Amino acid sequence: MSSRNKEREKQLNNVLNALRTLCKKEVPHTTVPPQVNWPKTREIAEYCEITIYLARYYLLRLVDEKKAYVTSGALNNSLRWYIAESVPLAKQHSKREELSCSTENLIL
Repeated sequence: MSSRNKEREKQLNNVLNALRTLCKKEVPHTTVPPQVNWPKTREIAEYCEITIYLARYYLLRLVDEKKAYVTSGALNNSLRWYIAESVPLAKQHSKREELSCSTENLIL
């Protein structure tokens, strides 16, 4: 693996860890909190000390890898993110689909 790829993997892991930390601050992981309580792209970027564009790139990669959720649209002009590993429902969905119930407008 090249040094550039190692750096990208390191940044991806940093963003994943930031998302874990910021999601744990909100509520215990028994249910998915309301989307307005999910961390914003800017909050994650500031936590990782990277640009919002780079944070969004890595967060979208985490969504593709089914390690994170993203709102389908902006809430108050920002995307919101939530860690997938703390939500038991995430394991039940093998393809991208919308999840109804309290997590409406989530992309899996």
